Amino acid sequence: MKLSKKQLKKTVLNIISDSVIFFRMCNGVNKILESFNPNEADTFEGENHYYGYDTAMNLMGIGQEFKDEVVREKLMEIFHVTLINIEDKQGFGGSNLIAKEIYKKWGEYLKS
Repeated sequence: MKLSKKQLKKTVLNIISDSVIFFRMCNGVNKILESFNPNEADTFEGENHYYGYDTAMNLMGIGQEFKDEVVREKLMEIFHVTLINIEDKQGFGGSNLIAKEIYKKWGEYLKS
């Protein structure tokens, strides 16, 4: 089944939004674990098992081939930097708004 451009954008935005929520959840679990045992380095590494933005990139046609590796790494960096910057400046914003900002920055990078 082929998605229209509008359907693809909506699907990618939903996946990015889900990734934002999951990233925040993992950070929250780590903070809880640290509060009970601040001297231990054990952390919940749920993000190592789920990368929603990987799925979003695949849908956008950015595959796993070697030539796409640099692009994928840059898009992951944009995801994390944008999420952290927005939270630092505005506190916790809605995941849909953050997803739109990430998607916009991904598009700007891909056009450059």
